[in-house]
Amino acid sequence: MKTKLKSASLPMILVLSAVTLGVGCDKKKKAALPETVPEKVVQKAAEQSTSTTGGKEVLTIAENKNVHVVSGQVVAMHSAALGFQAAGFILEIQKEAGDSVKKDDVLAILDDIDAKLQLQVAQVRLDQAQSTFEASRRELDREKQLKKADASSAASFDRISSVFDQSKSAKDLAALEVTKAQISLDRTRLKAPYDGIVSTRVKNVGDYVTSGATIFDFVSISNPEIRLQLPEQLLSKIKKGQEIDLVIPSINEKTKATISRIVPVISDRSRSFIIHAKLSEPKDTIVPGLFVEAKIDSSGSH
Repeated sequence: MKTKLKSASLPMILVLSAVTLGVGCDKKKKAALPETVPEKVVQKAAEQSTSTTGGKEVLTIAENKNVHVVSGQVVAMHSAALGFQAAGFILEIQKEAGDSVKKDDVLAILDDIDAKLQLQVAQVRLDQAQSTFEASRRELDREKQLKKADASSAASFDRISSVFDQSKSAKDLAALEVTKAQISLDRTRLKAPYDGIVSTRVKNVGDYVTSGATIFDFVSISNPEIRLQLPEQLLSKIKKGQEIDLVIPSINEKTKATISRIVPVISDRSRSFIIHAKLSEPKDTIVPGLFVEAKIDSSGSH
């Protein structure tokens, strides 16, 4: 009897299981269905160009086919890898990374003992040549007076004139040697080519460096530019002098700039080109390297 009861109960169990699974599937399907978003809410979100997150405005992409959001960065007007024009051992490092400097400020000095000695020797030789020249000039002046009084022969006058010319040439040559020695000494001083900031120091005191080897990376921080990368289809739709809107997220800055240069060369890799823009209101907080987002209107109404 027990065996028959079990056999009769088996179809009922299977039916109940199937019903239970069906109900579970319906619940899952209903849970997966997305809720309908009112059309007005979608339209309002699309019209907004900025949103607020944590009390700060954040750039969002506008729903306008003529407005393009592109990225780029703030770049220095001038940048350089600075090195000495001479070879030698670094004697002093006077500036460090992050230091602001003025044009012609000394950044570093090479061992200058030899250069100083060469300048001293050249100066002594110039002093000697100057004395000889002055003596020959006085002698020539006397000979001219004697010639006027017919008290000098032509041969004597020619000889004294020749000595004077030689002394003048020797003086001029000695002066050039002093100038050359001074230039050699100046080249042991590495100076800032313009107002700017030291971004990187590469070498240390005691290092031997060759002529032209990089000691500092140096950038100008005044009047930085904005460099942006645009898709190639915009090349014919923008123009120099056009105003663009900028957002610099890291410093929460919103400002404007004007396109100053368009580089009409399309990159083979990215199919894009580069433009440069001048800030309408430069600020000390807008420094080279900052990431920038820009909104550019290509409708032709700008």
